[in-house]
Amino acid sequence: MGVRHPWSELFPHEKSEIRDYYVKLIPDLIPLCRQKGYAAAIHGSMTRDLDVVLVPWTYEAAARTEVISHLLNHLVAPCPIVAAQEHFEMLTFFPTYKPHGRICHTLFCGYHLYLDLSFMPLSDLP
Repeated sequence: MGVRHPWSELFPHEKSEIRDYYVKLIPDLIPLCRQKGYAAAIHGSMTRDLDVVLVPWTYEAAARTEVISHLLNHLVAPCPIVAAQEHFEMLTFFPTYKPHGRICHTLFCGYHLYLDLSFMPLSDLP
């Protein structure tokens, strides 16, 4: 068995524990999205990833890249599933385009953990 780093205790070691870690992330995630003008809806089973649909909710809703940056800056330290930034790097994969204009960014959080952020498009309408 390999050497276990002290921060590895933050991560689930069994796939059955993944959902529990995602559930712990939600109370931190929702207010962070709200701060950037988005309503966040959790979707899916949380067995492989945490699917979050982000709907622009205010006229001042931020661009997707700003929301992602905000989440990366604020979820690293307090998040129960994400170790300190110096121990591993969260990666933003290229966006994928979904039906009805949604654009999805997947953040890899280590140990089989993925955060799928599916953004509804911003509108120019008042």
